[in-house]
Parts: sequence; structure tokens; C-alpha cells
Amino acid sequence: HKRIPRAVFSGNCGQTENKPRPRLKKLAEMHSDLFFVSDVNKGDLDRGGGTSCLDLGPEEELRGARTGQCSLNFQELCRFKYLINASSGGSYTGRLKYLFLCGSVVIHIKYPDDLYEFYEKLLIPGEHYVVVNNADEIPAVIKRLQESPAEAEQMGQAGRAVMEAMDFAEVCKMMYLMLKEYSDRQRFEVSRSSNSVEFRCEDDIYRHYNLPNYIHGDNSTCVYSPSKPFIPPGYGGSYNGQGVRCEVEGPPEWPHEFCACPNGDPLAVACEAGRY
Repeated sequence: HKRIPRAVFSGNCGQTENKPRPRLKKLAEMHSDLFFVSDVNKGDLDRGGGTSCLDLGPEEELRGARTGQCSLNFQELCRFKYLINASSGGSYTGRLKYLFLCGSVVIHIKYPDDLYEFYEKLLIPGEHYVVVNNADEIPAVIKRLQESPAEAEQMGQAGRAVMEAMDFAEVCKMMYLMLKEYSDRQRFEVSRSSNSVEFRCEDDIYRHYNLPNYIHGDNSTCVYSPSKPFIPPGYGGSYNGQGVRCEVEGPPEWPHEFCACPNGDPLAVACEAGRY
């Protein structure tokens, strides 16, 4: 498919007006020839906003801003020439690394407080992607990219090449170097908290938070290979039934996956008996 010649963002834009996403939505309303912004959140998806924006009409109509009407999956985002990465205003986003894989030009609004992810050190602004200080700079960036399509194409491909090389082995290498450097600088003796639970395998996490549909049932992710008999700690995870403590209580939007503190006791196990 020929890429749609506009910049796109799809996600929740319901933050306060001084945050990047609401400003981005306002810019899309002002410059519909340059932007398409779909303001959609989880509640919208549950109410039918999960309809693909591409199914609502011809691509030429994907301009300006829409609220709660539709969404775009990753493959559909790749149909656009320019992909905008904007945080909700408080931290980083998980999507940035994936946007590069489209081969489109990524326009990244700087995170607050000079936050960045480790792989960003491999990316050069102007060569692999475009970095802006705020959303108001984006219209001029889009116009400049439209005037230099060959340069834009080269930038998109260069960004994709860097991120395609960021495979699992590279991430493991980064983690190794980071932990080694941390260990070299550490000046205190590590001790295990009495409130902690042991995770040896990925399945331990899912057992701990009562997410049985995610359990693999094998030991492929275990740090140490278990030995017979395959009982906790053992095959498919070491988790041995400890309840969730209040210190790791989840956010309010996930009440069914976490437990609250009964009677204000900060150390009490709050989950019902036999849940694990």
C-alpha cells in the first residue's frame, strides 16, 4: 500500500490540556491536512471504539481528530508516513521501540524530566528519527519532511535498521552490562526482605497474581533448572502459594488481579484462602 501522507497518533488523549496528547489532538483539529489523531481509551474500545479507523471510510478521510470512534492496530499505523510518539505526560511510552519497525518516520516528543530508554542512545536525531521539544513543533516538521520525501524515506529505513538489530540477545547484553556496572558500584550487603516471595520462573509471576491463562507449564523460563520431584519449587515455577502482600497492591483499575489490605494491616495477606 502507498503510505498515507499524514502524521498519526492513536491513544488516550484525555489528560490535562498542558500535556502532549491533548495538544496533539488540538493541532490535528487545526491542521487536518497534516494529522490524523484518534483519541480512544479502553472504555471506548469496550463500547465499540475498537472498530478500525480504516473501515470507516476511504483513507483520504483519515484526517483531523476523532474521539472514541475507532482505533488503529500496529499494522494499520504502519500505513502512515509519519508516526508520532507522545507520552501521557508523566513518563515514557512502551510503543516507541515498535514504531521504528514500520519504516515510517518516527516523530518523538521528548519525555519529561529528560527521561529516555536505554536504546535511545543508539538513535541519532535527524538521522534515525525526529525529536521535538513539544507538539507545537510538529506541523513544521511534517511540512519539511513532505518537501524532502527521499530524505524522509531514508530516515525511516535507518530507524528501522537500528531497531531490527535490537533483538533479545542485545537486550540481554544490556541487562548484563547494567547489572555488572551496578554490582561494581554497590557498597552495601544485599539482604532479602521478609515480605518477598521467590520467583524463579516466568510462571511464578502469573501464579502469584492469579493469572492462570498465562501459565506455560514448563521450565523454559526458569533461572535454575528444576529437579525432580516436580513440586514447588520445581517444574514450571517455584511459587509456593504465598498470598499477595499489601506492598504490591495493584492499581485501582485492576482490582480483580490484586488484593487490598484488610483492617489497615500493612503485612496481612489479603487474598482469600485457597486462591493460590
